[in-house]
Amino acid sequence: MAPHLTQIEIGKIIGYSDAGWSNRKIGSKLKRNHKTISAVLKKQKETGKVIRKSGSGRPKKLSPQTARALGRAVNADRFITATALQTQFRLNEGENHVSTRTIRRTITDIRGYNSYWAVKKPYISERNRQKRLLWCQDKINWTAEQWRKVLWTDESPFCLRYSGRLRVWRLHNERYSPQCLQGTVKHDKKIMVWGAFAAHGVGHLHRIEGTMDRHVYRQILIHHMKPSLQSLFPQNDGIFQQDNDPKHTAKSVLYYLNNNQIPRFNLIPFRFNNKDDSFRWPAQSPDLNPIENLWSILDRQITSRRPNNEADLYDIVLNAWQNLDPIQLTKLSDSMPSRITAVIANNGYPTKY
Repeated sequence: MAPHLTQIEIGKIIGYSDAGWSNRKIGSKLKRNHKTISAVLKKQKETGKVIRKSGSGRPKKLSPQTARALGRAVNADRFITATALQTQFRLNEGENHVSTRTIRRTITDIRGYNSYWAVKKPYISERNRQKRLLWCQDKINWTAEQWRKVLWTDESPFCLRYSGRLRVWRLHNERYSPQCLQGTVKHDKKIMVWGAFAAHGVGHLHRIEGTMDRHVYRQILIHHMKPSLQSLFPQNDGIFQQDNDPKHTAKSVLYYLNNNQIPRFNLIPFRFNNKDDSFRWPAQSPDLNPIENLWSILDRQITSRRPNNEADLYDIVLNAWQNLDPIQLTKLSDSMPSRITAVIANNGYPTKY
């Protein structure tokens, strides 16, 4: 049951109606059913007033004190369930029984909270949060043109069958019809690839055979990263980006990068907690790396894939990689100023990206 209209809401309804708004438009604006809006306007037209009589309506099962206590409990633990609250406050016993639906509605009234599926994001420690924040503050004045000089790199797995959710056209009673089911495999075969892209094009896409360690990664840098950097930035003005994976920061890898004078983010001096540190890509920061979004885009572009084996899958992924829309690549690169601003606005915590 929706809460009673406040006098402010009633005033808005009459005002919007006088301005020529339809009942549905008013209902959408105030998040009320259009029939409620119609009833208010009808009563106002017939009686000239719409003030609800004191004491009318069904009495509330929860006292104001209990309602506020529920609000405080939810504010302290956003993941507590309505069932747990029902048990904690003994609202499931005898005459005092209060439904979970009433509890949820009360929380919405008291705190304005609604129940949603929680978004999954990497855990960020306090140290990493501060590093993310300082890193973004250092880059806040970078322009889109500067970000277009970055070669974004990363590794990603691809499964033989698309594992994301798919929509299907079906009748109400066809939920479990074979032609409407998305098949899943518990341990599907997959390949691991390394790729690089910039705002104006893609670099190499390399299939990683076996387990990647620092030695394999160093060979990728030699045979795939450096040629990609030279091809996409022939003026030698590109910046190589890699995340903070231990394989990426091994001594042999850093020796190769330093010896070949590869421009990269972690050459910039950085101080944290009054200690000199080699500046590296901030840990747990996929929201700052647009190639993470590119992997998802690539995976969705080949949802209908039907490879017979891993070799076929790589050919499919490679073909899709080579045909990525350049406009899409530019948009991903140009999103960096917004990503930086979002991290700063969220005080270093994860963002929507």
